[in-house]
Amino acid sequence: MQIGRDVYRQYSKVKSGYVYVITNPAWPEWVKVGMAIDVDDRCTGYQTSSPFRDYEVQYSFYSRDRRKAERKAHRYVGKQSLERKGEWFRISAPVAVSCIINASVNLMLAVPNRKTPPYVEGVEL
Repeated sequence: MQIGRDVYRQYSKVKSGYVYVITNPAWPEWVKVGMAIDVDDRCTGYQTSSPFRDYEVQYSFYSRDRRKAERKAHRYVGKQSLERKGEWFRISAPVAVSCIINASVNLMLAVPNRKTPPYVEGVEL
């Protein structure tokens, strides 16, 4: 379908967006680390696969390059997780969030004079 391909191409051109950690109580030991232009919209999309509408965003941060930030988040969370299945990690949400925050702080400390925009919800990777 041409319209779908056109929309996807436009979506793919947008570099900025959010990296998020989403959980569902059905899988308490697992978190999903992903990216989206709109985190709330992404979470709403997940709700359609749960009869209890119980997916919850635990953390998100804005990045000028969401794909690059997501890759880094996967790498840092993956180092601490017990298991990984795609974008799902067997790790507690607080530990996953801590991994991402610690990694982003370390990266910011390694790059002098780097400024985080005032509208950031977290710290950019």
